[in-house]
Amino acid sequence: MSNLAPGAVLGRYLIGRRLGAGGMGEVFVAEDQKLGRRVAVKVLHGALALDPHDEAARDGIETLRLKDMLASVHAPALIDRGPAPRRIGAYLIEQRVITQEQLHDALREQRQRRARGESIQFGDLLIERGLISPTTLARMLVAQLQERVDRRSGHTPQFLGEYLIAEHIITPVQLEAALEEQIRLRLAGQRLALGNLLVRKQYLTPTTLQKVLDDQRAAFYSQMGD
Repeated sequence: MSNLAPGAVLGRYLIGRRLGAGGMGEVFVAEDQKLGRRVAVKVLHGALALDPHDEAARDGIETLRLKDMLASVHAPALIDRGPAPRRIGAYLIEQRVITQEQLHDALREQRQRRARGESIQFGDLLIERGLISPTTLARMLVAQLQERVDRRSGHTPQFLGEYLIAEHIITPVQLEAALEEQIRLRLAGQRLALGNLLVRKQYLTPTTLQKVLDDQRAAFYSQMGD
């Protein structure tokens, strides 16, 4: 177990109560002091910390990440795999949009760029490589969210798009259009929150968006306190 106690500060997070623990680490409720909101923080056991220069260890983690993606490609739909959806790479391989080799190469490049201090989302990297289009990525993201909604077992979705679909506030087609525009804007160096895009596209009013955010936040944190 870690030595963290309520009131401890970890980076920008003010640690609260301990939610649970697993083989890799512990999960705490925390306050993100930069954003001013509650989050869940996972703290890895010290034995799992990697030497940043240990390429063999990094390659091993990359291989495990790839295997985790591929393991869900042909998983039978009747098996309950819990609330976690398959990774986006699994959808792309299943739809034969990319190959396993292309997926592996993209994961390796993402790791290398992050090691240089660059921040790039996996889907954006695939677009940059010319492997998929923003339209395809948006469609796969909605499919991923829809699967998460179908498996949520009464849990309140943490992500706005997922919550809006689960509560039937917008349609999957509307979410896909908003996500595609968000992706294109991000690739052009512009960042716009999904909620603001939904308002701009007139799928939601500002009042409705604020109510949705308040309701989602209240339901999510009420669930965490159970």
